[in-house]
Amino acid sequence: MSPYGYSGSKGSTGRPATTTGRRPGRAASTRLYPAHGAKDRSTENPSSPRNVLRQFYVKPPFMHKREEELLSSMLSLRVGEDWYPGDMLASSHWPGVAPGKRGLVNAFSRHNFNAGAIVDIEPSRRSCGFAAPTT
Repeated sequence: MSPYGYSGSKGSTGRPATTTGRRPGRAASTRLYPAHGAKDRSTENPSSPRNVLRQFYVKPPFMHKREEELLSSMLSLRVGEDWYPGDMLASSHWPGVAPGKRGLVNAFSRHNFNAGAIVDIEPSRRSCGFAAPTT
């Protein structure tokens, strides 16, 4: 993700993409979270958590031998306005909604997240887990 949160910024300085400073849209599928909340383990629903796992987390046709455990872990996530995906606000920009103030997805929206100072960090061998060379 961008140092300036999901979507809604332009250029290397993270300039807001909209005049309101709130990015339009949602980073969560409106089809996935109802299936997620219903603990849907099926393959019939194209947006079921199992199908999302198979299509977006592993490369088809690979099937993980611990798929049931991975799916159970996915389904342990709480769903709702205070959890995943969170609440939303109306937006004059397409698609008509913007991140709200609560929930997991909104925590990483451009309006609530800014790690732009990361570009000013001086790289060092220690920060990568390597010991500094001794002389």
